[in-house]
Amino acid sequence: MAGTLTFDTVLGDDSSVTDKLIVNGNTSGTSSVLFNNIGGSGAQTLNGIEIISVNGQSDGVFIQDGRIAAGAYDYSLVRGKGSNASNWYLNSWQDQGNTTQVLRPESGAYAANLAAANNLFTTRLHDLIGETQYTDALTGEKKVTSMWLRNEGAITVHGTAVVN
Repeated sequence: MAGTLTFDTVLGDDSSVTDKLIVNGNTSGTSSVLFNNIGGSGAQTLNGIEIISVNGQSDGVFIQDGRIAAGAYDYSLVRGKGSNASNWYLNSWQDQGNTTQVLRPESGAYAANLAAANNLFTTRLHDLIGETQYTDALTGEKKVTSMWLRNEGAITVHGTAVVN
């Protein structure tokens, strides 16, 4: 590794505010790139957030150092395409022939936690107040109640949605 570059970036869409490296010359070798999210909540990118602009021969390789995540999105450091092939961008999509959004793996856990919270406080009478004894007015015997009714209702819908 030739070194490590650190960028402060608002992780959002293509127009996000970021530190930017402009190289008026050529690049070579391999450098590690580290990102600090300074307030972004994540968003879909189309072309990506331009991080490194090379005005010359771009033979250098820039490797993402660690995971870059904000909101529901994971970002990747990628080389541009076509006329932008010498530049480097942060994208929230994977390039596999299409523009599939990269969602954080925690997203499924968030949905499961919502479903669990729907039943979190469903308890039995015994859980709430312990044993319910009373004294029978006619016989003076200590007895346990024979009936308790609790009626509840809830709806939980699970599904996935893909937005292109």
